[in-house]
Amino acid sequence: MKVLPLCLMVTFCSGFNTDAFVGTVTAIKQHFRSRFVYLLHDQPIGLRQHAKSNDFTKRFSGSHVTVAVLSTPRISDSLDGLHCGLKTCLLVIPHGLQDIRISLVKISSKLHMSSVKWLLFLENNTSLEEFFTDINIPFDCEFLVAQPEGGHVVGLTEVYRVSPKLPLQTYRFGNWTPDGGLTWPTMKLYERRNHLHGITLKTGALQSFVSFRKNKAVWNSISQGFFMKLWPLIRRELNFSIHLYGSKDGDITEGFMTPDGFWTGVYGLLQRREVELAFLPITMTSSRIDIMDFTVPLMEMRTSVIIKEPDSYEMQWNSILVPFTWQLWIAVCVVMVLLIVCLATTHRLNCHYENVEDKDFGFMEAIFIVYAALCQQGHSDTPNSTSVRAVFVTSYLTGMFLLGCYSAAFITHLTLRDPVLPFTDFKGLLEDGSYRLGMALISAQLEYFKNSSNELLRDIYWKMIAPHEATLELTDFPGLQRLCYDRNYAHLASDYMLVLPGYLPQCSITLVPQAFYPGTMALATVKRSPYLGLLNYMLSTERPTRQPSGRTSH
Repeated sequence: MKVLPLCLMVTFCSGFNTDAFVGTVTAIKQHFRSRFVYLLHDQPIGLRQHAKSNDFTKRFSGSHVTVAVLSTPRISDSLDGLHCGLKTCLLVIPHGLQDIRISLVKISSKLHMSSVKWLLFLENNTSLEEFFTDINIPFDCEFLVAQPEGGHVVGLTEVYRVSPKLPLQTYRFGNWTPDGGLTWPTMKLYERRNHLHGITLKTGALQSFVSFRKNKAVWNSISQGFFMKLWPLIRRELNFSIHLYGSKDGDITEGFMTPDGFWTGVYGLLQRREVELAFLPITMTSSRIDIMDFTVPLMEMRTSVIIKEPDSYEMQWNSILVPFTWQLWIAVCVVMVLLIVCLATTHRLNCHYENVEDKDFGFMEAIFIVYAALCQQGHSDTPNSTSVRAVFVTSYLTGMFLLGCYSAAFITHLTLRDPVLPFTDFKGLLEDGSYRLGMALISAQLEYFKNSSNELLRDIYWKMIAPHEATLELTDFPGLQRLCYDRNYAHLASDYMLVLPGYLPQCSITLVPQAFYPGTMALATVKRSPYLGLLNYMLSTERPTRQPSGRTSH
């Protein structure tokens, strides 16, 4: 794959001297790690302008910066034709450009400004509030304004709007000086812009999570899952509120794609840009990426085949040995041999050197004594020798410890028995033939099997799903409850559904161990939402103490 170079687009500025202009642009170029510089004009370049641009080109070449010249009409309709990496271009606009405000109003209304970075040169007496009237700088757009200050200092100010109708926000980005170069803030972009100033975002929601009564959203008791508890935390941390919207087409599901390419439900609201966010967790799929943007993954999940737990269990003839591993059984045998040798040897040494009258604890007798001790069986004869008694006590304490561990593990093994499953993977499900596979009709699972590149999964769809696809339930809830009374029914659902209140069946169920596929769930926003970056930053980073996100200009 051919890698496109990073770009920096610059044009002339009449309010700055050449050295300040070139130095500022070069420093910004290095800060954003760009390679090329573009000189931007509002009109096609004439001969006189071309000569002047060549003068600037030579000065940039002296700073090892490659430049090119573009005119405003080249970017008036789209920024896609520019050979710039994703969000790595910087458009620099001079104060000397004719009708600069008109050009910016047109650009901000037609183009996705956040796809590039911007640098605007203005005179020091120009009011930012007045200049940016009716110009929308999106929340995630990096737009810098350079203004000359005293002592050959160029001040850099960051400007943006939280929403088009809210006041302009400004933040002191840094300075450029001929001697000191560029200084910039130590905080990252979303550490500087860390909240949304209480705006209200239009949010699509399912009827299963909320009820809409007289245009007012009423919470349902079922909306108590992990994501529903996460929402209030996000809203409080980022300082925004939501206005819930239901689907106009009356679809109670998340949504599906119609044959003409349009989506219904909440997905349709996102596709038509009627809402900014979706108030529900969404499984990430390739088809959905075309109409919405996802946040960073919030949950890894498994979508598994679920069946009712069978009544038959596998009989293991080695159950008596299962509590201990074979290494531990070898260790127990070694301990027994050592105790037997110690008992017989201690008894013989006592009889030979101390002349203590005692029962004969020879080798054969020691075998039965140690084995009985490990089985917690007593012995009728008590030895008179202290050393022999010590071996007895050691044997009984060792036996008590081993028996306690063995009993606990053995009882656990008998209690948690593994049922005999009719199949263990997708291939077995297809070959078994006695189970009917169900899933939610409007779901990522159905889409996954229908469009899978795996031949086995496609066979499962055409042989086990397609014949009765029209009879599938709209949601997972009825299918999960059906497991309790239909022994030949298997349901495909994610493990997230099993933790939702009320979804877990009242009977014992089993997840088929190898009949699953992984996936991720995330929140979704409208395509190119200006708030996606802030959401991702908040969800993936431990945020520092909140700093002022900018100064409001009225």
